Amino acid sequence: GYALALIGHASSDPEVRKSIVAETATILMQANFPTADVKVASMIAFGLVPLDAGPTSAQPFRSSEVPTTRQEQIHFLLDYLDPSQQRANQRSRKDVVLAHVPRALARLLVADGIDMPEPEALRERAARLLLEVLAPRGPYSSTLVQQGAAMALGQIGTASDLEIDGEIVNGLLAATATGDQSVRRFAMISLAQAGSTPGPGGAPFARTADVRAHLERMHTRSKMNTRAWTVLALGVF
Repeated sequence: GYALALIGHASSDPEVRKSIVAETATILMQANFPTADVKVASMIAFGLVPLDAGPTSAQPFRSSEVPTTRQEQIHFLLDYLDPSQQRANQRSRKDVVLAHVPRALARLLVADGIDMPEPEALRERAARLLLEVLAPRGPYSSTLVQQGAAMALGQIGTASDLEIDGEIVNGLLAATATGDQSVRRFAMISLAQAGSTPGPGGAPFARTADVRAHLERMHTRSKMNTRAWTVLALGVF
């Protein structure tokens, strides 16, 4: 799995990339796979091998199919992480594998720039799913999956004044205050990432000052073991 990731990530041949995505997707869809390590490696590889973008299709992508475009890869991962699909797929979708879906999703959304048709629609759908996963009373009790969601939101969020970026920033703000300690700390770093990344539109840094001010307040008011993480977060700016 890891070898496939390195080969696919370095290759400029679209057919090589498609064959690696097909192989990893097939492994990820299998139930009762003998070892989770191979599935984890396959999920990492899947996210490191972005396919070329395709045209917008009138037909919805079916998650049982093998993706052949960047958009289909993203839809495959959105379905893989969808809480409503977990009961039906609990034999093939273990928490240790699901924990790597958010990062794979983020990589595909931002790989080589967002050059797909309707990129904002895909970013919004991904962000809202990740915010649902991150929520304190969300559908996943696994800390591993919540950690993944916290980290991925920092990669796809920006400081723009768009509504979805406001939702991302607010969701990460909430995650820094409650829940598992490791999730709170990853949320701090992601909050800094989103707050320091220029976004689309006429106000690319609309939320930067507020995010930085929040992290500075956290630094002055928090205990010593949290201050180290606020310093790391502030260092992102």
